[in-house]
Amino acid sequence: FHDTIVEIARHERLSRVWNELRSQMQLWLLRLHLKREKKKHDVREETFRSHHEFIRVLSRRKPAEAAAWMEEHCNSWSRVLPEID
Repeated sequence: FHDTIVEIARHERLSRVWNELRSQMQLWLLRLHLKREKKKHDVREETFRSHHEFIRVLSRRKPAEAAAWMEEHCNSWSRVLPEID
């Protein structure tokens, strides 16, 4: 999913950064998902909901709205981390 989002963005700098950080991000997400699943048992549902919502935002073709959604999505982990640590 994430590779596809980076690809369709057609943003050279984003693509370079993602290619450099992909493996670290995947390990980080895996660790967070495992911790969250132990406590909340909702990782699959929440991941599907979040990705589905982002696809809906992208389909509206409003770059500023998509950027704001993505920023909030990334920042949302700061609220989740205290719940699962």
